[in-house]
Amino acid sequence: MFSKNGKISEKQLGRMLILSVFASTIFVLPYLSAKMFGESVVVGLLVFLALSGIYVLYIDVLGMRYEKCRAKSGKEGYVSVLTETGLPGKLLAVVQFIRIVIRLAFYILLVIAILGEAQVPFMLKSNEELWSNLLVVLPFLLIGVYGANTKVEKQGRIHEMLFWILFIPFVLMILFGLKEVDYKVFVPKIDISFGRLMLYGYVLLTVILPMENHLYLRPELQIHKKKNCTGIAVIAAIAFAIIITLFILGIYGVNGACDEPMTTIAIMRYIRLPFGVLERFDVLMIWFFVIGCFVLICQMLFFAGFIFDKMSKGKNSIWILFLVLFLSLGIVWKVRTYENGWLPFLCYGAVLDIPISVILPLLGLLVNRFYVREEDTGMVSEEKES
Repeated sequence: MFSKNGKISEKQLGRMLILSVFASTIFVLPYLSAKMFGESVVVGLLVFLALSGIYVLYIDVLGMRYEKCRAKSGKEGYVSVLTETGLPGKLLAVVQFIRIVIRLAFYILLVIAILGEAQVPFMLKSNEELWSNLLVVLPFLLIGVYGANTKVEKQGRIHEMLFWILFIPFVLMILFGLKEVDYKVFVPKIDISFGRLMLYGYVLLTVILPMENHLYLRPELQIHKKKNCTGIAVIAAIAFAIIITLFILGIYGVNGACDEPMTTIAIMRYIRLPFGVLERFDVLMIWFFVIGCFVLICQMLFFAGFIFDKMSKGKNSIWILFLVLFLSLGIVWKVRTYENGWLPFLCYGAVLDIPISVILPLLGLLVNRFYVREEDTGMVSEEKES
């Protein structure tokens, strides 16, 4: 950790990425993998892991390319390229804002579903009672705005404090749930075509797109090392989420998980602590899950403010956080429930969000190259005139 220098360490960068990718994966992967792959879940998740590894390494390589751009053009990374290269770059930044709004809406639906599944007081599953649910969640969202309205150094410290809080409960869940697992789920089976395995594995990449935040955060490193292990650490976190998913499916059953969107939460009812310490394990775990959702919501709001801060040259970005939150709540009001939202979100991810996450950084490199060339041409012209 580096003190009061406005930068983050490589460890903080890794933890910010690992927490966001793990949290966005673990809450939805058991249900989605059971729904998509069925009895072929082991093979399907291996395909998903392979595609995730390719995507993570791709983003890692792009981060290094943007470091070279900084050496040539003086622009500090992805966000600077988007916000300092004229109208084309600003249009790309607007696209990023829209993506943040949509993803934030999904995470709000997710936290409402988690609190509802845990039977938190005043949380209702009825579509007609969305107002009640939003009022319960509103203080949580306002805390997210407060947490997001900070500099990147404080974000790094927050994630350092929350890191083990999120992971340790899942390790305990595995240990206490071992005797409940049906290990037949770990036996590889292929009941669907290879093409469908690849398609579903690709669609599931939507849940690991927070890895793209690496492009925002890499320029904020205090020390830029030649060898960066962040990508490998994120892949390990995805693999850990897959292992937990298989344990959950081994306890709940693949067919049972297909009918339970909040499988990760519901499974806690089947786990018993030694000596009858706690009758309902999910009551304890729910607060750790909420911490994971806080990480996702806070990061989305933070990066919205981060982009605006670069565009406005350091002006106060608190109002843009409330604007993004308001727009996201509008989508939540339209979709109503997580059950209604997960399929449109995955379709949007497969058709638009994943391709944009792959293509947009490349467009940023092209725009930057063109912009630098224009600047060089202008400088040469001025020298000739003088």
